[in-house]
Amino acid sequence: VGQWSDSFKADQDTLSLLSNEPYESYIRKLQRWVNSSDSPIINIDGNWRIISPYESFSFALKHLTRTDFSLYKEAIIRALDDIDPDAIAKSQSFTLELWENKQKYSNCIKEGLAQSAILISILGESHNIDSTNTGNIDNMISDILHKSKYEWWLSFKVIIPNIAEASPKSFISFIQDDLLKDKSIIKSIFMEKKNKDRLFGSNADYIEILLALESLAWQKKYLY
Repeated sequence: VGQWSDSFKADQDTLSLLSNEPYESYIRKLQRWVNSSDSPIINIDGNWRIISPYESFSFALKHLTRTDFSLYKEAIIRALDDIDPDAIAKSQSFTLELWENKQKYSNCIKEGLAQSAILISILGESHNIDSTNTGNIDNMISDILHKSKYEWWLSFKVIIPNIAEASPKSFISFIQDDLLKDKSIIKSIFMEKKNKDRLFGSNADYIEILLALESLAWQKKYLY
């Protein structure tokens, strides 16, 4: 998971799913590590985070089973189905507003799960782990993207660069396919919303997509 919040019941349920035990008992085990002198995990006001995800995952990889990866796949698919019902309204709003959070999962666990997808993709390949054991990250990301709608991209725009890094070929393939459609999601996102009365200028929902493409452009094999 990498990071999560005690404040969200869905986050707790995810930890219970992955650990196969009640959240409270699992946290009691983690608390022993938090209080150690060289702890791999920190807890600040109920916000948990692995200090070095790469190092921790590298160590844990050889102990993970096909069942563990299957549960992880179930967890990330659930979290990435947590659409913000106000996503479109927020994008179209031209005033400063305080919005009530209506999503079940915290942003930090979504980011943590997406970061884990990157680690599985990178370390699974370097450690010669069979993709059938890791749940095949490319196929999973491809399915998520091709089922996505406009509001999905607005809801998860913060982790779009992570999604792209986890499966570059799935991300690029989706972008290419989508741009050929009459009702392209990507084209809609890049349509600037202007309002002369907006204090801080127009909304820009496409910034994270540009960041994702820029990060992939550092590798020649992804340049077209």
